[in-house]
Amino acid sequence: MTITTSTTVTERRRLTAIRAAWLFDGVSETLMPDPTVVLDGTAIVAVEASGPVPEGATVVDLGCGPGHTTRLL
Repeated sequence: MTITTSTTVTERRRLTAIRAAWLFDGVSETLMPDPTVVLDGTAIVAVEASGPVPEGATVVDLGCGPGHTTRLL
């Protein structure tokens, strides 16, 4: 699942990339492995499995990698 907006780089306020071991999106029947959720301020602008972290973004790592069970709900 990817969510994008038409915000340009110059309009961005504060980028945050949240990484976890799994993501439950409430729609899919399975969990998304190794998700990256990108926020621009308080708005979600991207959600991707193993997605890239935008340059300059603050990274919040909730426990990615083998053996971790952190889930974003």
